[in-house]
Amino acid sequence: MIVDTIQELIERFRKVRALEEIKANNKQQQDTEKKYRILVNEIRNFVQVFVYARDHLFFSPSERLENELASLLPKLKEMVREGTVDIDMAKDARKRFNRVKCLMAEDWKSHFSKNYGPTIGTLRVIEGISADRARKCLTDIDPAETWSPNTSTSTLKKLARGLTNSSCLIRELELDDNVVCFLQKMTSGDARVSDLTHDLMLWMKKEGIEDKVSLSFIS
Repeated sequence: MIVDTIQELIERFRKVRALEEIKANNKQQQDTEKKYRILVNEIRNFVQVFVYARDHLFFSPSERLENELASLLPKLKEMVREGTVDIDMAKDARKRFNRVKCLMAEDWKSHFSKNYGPTIGTLRVIEGISADRARKCLTDIDPAETWSPNTSTSTLKKLARGLTNSSCLIRELELDDNVVCFLQKMTSGDARVSDLTHDLMLWMKKEGIEDKVSLSFIS
């Protein structure tokens, strides 16, 4: 009798353990599927911003970035098996996406410096001429310098707006290479009287900034 009772308790315990394991596995599966949904949303947002950069800002990704991105998207489809998300494949997809983000940050840094660096430099040297407009352009441009999880289409649209306004400002001020070079020297304190050509004097007079330029002796 006692043996039968003990055996019954053992069986009940085994059933309870089995139910607990099923429950634990279900919880793990639910957590995995939640992470999968978060990952898919992150990738969707990333792709939207990536496409905007490519189509509107002439961003050209490196071959490594293209390959990583091309291999990532099919992996998402493979992750779903028989209506559930494979845990190991979910982890692998997250690692792949992290690599994509790192490569994107590297490629964007190079793209930004090469394509927008000269414009930013020009804006900084003309702040003394048209401070408000130059700073407004920089306010739109600067946040897009570094690609991060917070980079959005809104960030890039402001960048595009800042670049457009910068071009208009530079064109209105008639800033040719000689003028920009002189302004850069002034900003760094390297401008000399010998740099003041007749054309530069005419330009400063036209822009009404001749009284903003001062000369001093070098110690």
